[in-house]
Amino acid sequence: MEKTVAILAPFEELTKKVSSYDALASDVIPAVTVLVRLLNRETDEDHGVKTMKATLLAAVKKRFSDVETNPLYFISTILDPRYKDRFFSNNTAPEAKLHLKQELQMMSRAEAEGSRAEAAEPPAKLFKAQASTSSSLDTVFEEIAKEQPQAAQPLAAGAAIELVTYLGEAPSPREDSPLKYWGVNKIRFPTLAKMFGSTNIRGKAMLMQRKHSGYLLQQPLPLD
Repeated sequence: MEKTVAILAPFEELTKKVSSYDALASDVIPAVTVLVRLLNRETDEDHGVKTMKATLLAAVKKRFSDVETNPLYFISTILDPRYKDRFFSNNTAPEAKLHLKQELQMMSRAEAEGSRAEAAEPPAKLFKAQASTSSSLDTVFEEIAKEQPQAAQPLAAGAAIELVTYLGEAPSPREDSPLKYWGVNKIRFPTLAKMFGSTNIRGKAMLMQRKHSGYLLQQPLPLD
């Protein structure tokens, strides 16, 4: 019984995390990654619960098989300074970053076109316009966050340079607030900060939808 409680404890902790009022869409992928690593880890205490761990692992992978390919989830995760690109599986991290680079380039082009259009306005118009609980989860989160990220590929100039600089810095501590981070760093990374705000709003709505649909961790995982 104690072994079962120990195995299920991380599920309870992460359930509270992703169900809290301040939960972000960026919390989902790291939570799944940590659960998978914990369930894959073999210990001397596994005797009698190996089948249970294998069943839980299969259930987690099945239920969350789509999160790393959903743009709202993977963009919000990369732009969360606590996680960045450290919590993806090896086969999805490059694709996630490539997609984000493309989004940044489109945003930069749109802003450049908007600036040119504003500059072409008559002077009058221009004048008007100016007016946590300690557990094994903490250990695994820190373990993954400190692992060496994959080498970044060359990027075009512009907003993509923000991404290179941002990803090159170490992740923030897990207990830090990403909202406060972007409030402080929006001057350094203006394009990333805008995208974080936009993605977080849409991701928050999707997170709430998935909660009410029973797709997050607050529902019991199938054991059959």
